Amino acid sequence: MPSKTEAIAKSGISIDEAREVSRLYSDFLQTVSNAPKVHGEKASATLPYECFWSFAQRGGLAVSKNQLEQDLPHMDNGFSLKDYAWGFGVDSSNGKVQLIGQKRPSELGLFDMLGNVQEYMDEPFQATETDELSAQKGGATVRGGSILTPFSVMTSSLRTEKKRYTNGKPTRSKDTGMRLMLNVSVILDPKELKKIESDILNKRGSQALENNSPQEDTNFLRPEEAVRHIGEFRNVCGVVSQGYEQRGHAFLNFGDLYPNHIFSIYLSESDEYPAVNDLSGRKICALGTIGEYRGIPQIANPISLEIMH
Repeated sequence: MPSKTEAIAKSGISIDEAREVSRLYSDFLQTVSNAPKVHGEKASATLPYECFWSFAQRGGLAVSKNQLEQDLPHMDNGFSLKDYAWGFGVDSSNGKVQLIGQKRPSELGLFDMLGNVQEYMDEPFQATETDELSAQKGGATVRGGSILTPFSVMTSSLRTEKKRYTNGKPTRSKDTGMRLMLNVSVILDPKELKKIESDILNKRGSQALENNSPQEDTNFLRPEEAVRHIGEFRNVCGVVSQGYEQRGHAFLNFGDLYPNHIFSIYLSESDEYPAVNDLSGRKICALGTIGEYRGIPQIANPISLEIMH
């Protein structure tokens, strides 16, 4: 069992130190026989991407679709956010990082996903406002809020930018730390991969889209609705108006051809997907966090991409 000191959430580390910890832990996992594994492949550790962190923080497959889309995590009757998170105030953290596991866990059994120590993501911060900055990437992204975050603004959508350097030195903050995510290769067993994709999409009502009536199912957003849900983890479904590749990246546009489209899906590794230029006129369902690129709503690298027949 860890000592009381060791059980305090670790903070005051830079983004590069957090990544180094993930590398060292990954190396360690490869040397031990009881490391978590899938189909014989041992897991490695990384900082999470925003879409994975958001999905886990909101409750993942342990909650309903409606609960997954709320701006606060599911809380049992009679409990408030202060029962799940350490935030700003003398009636909560009083500005001090706290022991892990003193608050109630999430539906997935995870502690302190909101509050206590905010957590680095393994991707740069990108502005999501509709302005000239929306395509720019900057410092490190942190999620979850912390002991310095008022409960009035502590939500599942809260995201903040951290500079990589401050006054020439790596940025470190007393309320910023990390949480590791374990990974294995995506395609280990094709049958299991198909089942996982099917389970995710079935939970979100994919049958409605196959019946040509996604607009009648509130589990889905139509492309034209995405602009009102920036920063939310949602399933967007519609008919592709244009698909094309550019320097190994793939783009699926909806509503019209570039640059008059109203929504897009961006795939950074196009060779992992079917030829996108063959998808025009096909019904597509993308699950992920809705961001913006040059003022247009976009899901980048969705965690699930379903091509309807």
